[in-house]
Amino acid sequence: MNMDLQAIIDIVKNIDWTILHLIQNNLRMDILDQIFPIITRLGDMGAVWIVLSLILLIPRRTRRTAVLMLIGMAAAYLLGAVMLKNYIARPRPCWLDDSVVLLIAEPKDYSFPSGHTLAGTVACFLINRTNKVIGFFAVILMLLIAFSRMYLYVHFPSDVLAGLILGIVFGAVTWLVGGRWAARGKLPKEPDFWENVI
Repeated sequence: MNMDLQAIIDIVKNIDWTILHLIQNNLRMDILDQIFPIITRLGDMGAVWIVLSLILLIPRRTRRTAVLMLIGMAAAYLLGAVMLKNYIARPRPCWLDDSVVLLIAEPKDYSFPSGHTLAGTVACFLINRTNKVIGFFAVILMLLIAFSRMYLYVHFPSDVLAGLILGIVFGAVTWLVGGRWAARGKLPKEPDFWENVI
């Protein structure tokens, strides 16, 4: 491996461990130990975002967004949370350091990128294209879920950052492709907000 690339990887690893230890040594408290396992479970397999998508299927105005959320999250799961995870095969922090008592069951899949963050970011990107109010609260929840993955010692910060970046990419591509599908009549066109995309 190129020495410059290895040096960058080493720097990222050092930053990752530093941030994780700062969280564990300075932010851990009983009330958060109770709250964050609940918050992180909301993001298991994209559960809260799937439920939100199903709710948004009901009003006609948000139906397109709901469909695109489901498509975008499915693509992100297959390409990011399955293929990329297994290709990079990065161990989780809790596998490398067992000094921290886990508050949730130890995950069995690899660490990079954070699937919880990836799914949430895709969903939030698409929601915010059509409803800023719902989108605002969705982003807050997504960030809490993302932080919970570090608090619970099952993801490195760079895993979460990668989930955010990839989520924006998957969300943007899904939105643009959805606009093209609407223009070609493959999806029923919703009022108002698609004209700016097509």
